[in-house]
Amino acid sequence: VLGGIPAYLIKFSGRDVFSNINEKILKKGEVLYEEPEFILREELREPTNYFSIIKAISLGNTRINEISQISYLPVVKIPRYLGVLERLNIVKREVPITERNPARSKKGLYKIQDNLFRFWFRYVYPNKSDIEEGKVDLVLEKTIKPSFDQFVSYVFEDISRQGLLELSKQRKLPMDFTKIGKWWHKGDEIDLVALNELTKEILFAECKWQTQKVGMELIEE
Repeated sequence: VLGGIPAYLIKFSGRDVFSNINEKILKKGEVLYEEPEFILREELREPTNYFSIIKAISLGNTRINEISQISYLPVVKIPRYLGVLERLNIVKREVPITERNPARSKKGLYKIQDNLFRFWFRYVYPNKSDIEEGKVDLVLEKTIKPSFDQFVSYVFEDISRQGLLELSKQRKLPMDFTKIGKWWHKGDEIDLVALNELTKEILFAECKWQTQKVGMELIEE
């Protein structure tokens, strides 16, 4: 939810995550309730357009034409807005790890890099009227809790990537790698792919945020 940022973490107590969300994010006057909106209005000239773009991405629209359709902004203007959000480290562009020229790749997908922004635009921004009317419990029980595991699963992929990088530094993997990222093509996707371009070795990883153990059928698939 907070992306590990110390200034945000100190706002949370030792209580469970939903109590913290209730008290520190879904409450008017709290720093974490106002922070994303404050940053955008302070940093940007056209905050309304950026709000529309970030909201579109938070709903799972990751391609430029999809973002344009949902935000009702001309497709030719979207790259400029996205470039600004990338420089602010709010949004990032990803391409399949095997792309030889990432900057020119047409397979680029956009995701919200800042976890608080991702949480805020998914859960707070669309429900601001209910929150400001005091219907916080409704937002928490009907909107946040049912999809929270799905929200966390995307963060788990990033943590898994960090874990592989750390294991590689400690020489605890059967190979070293020169780059790591996601891979996709048409309907197929692999959560993490690590490549050693010198030895031609490759490591595939599937990241599952769930309580059940992963079976051999997943490896075979």
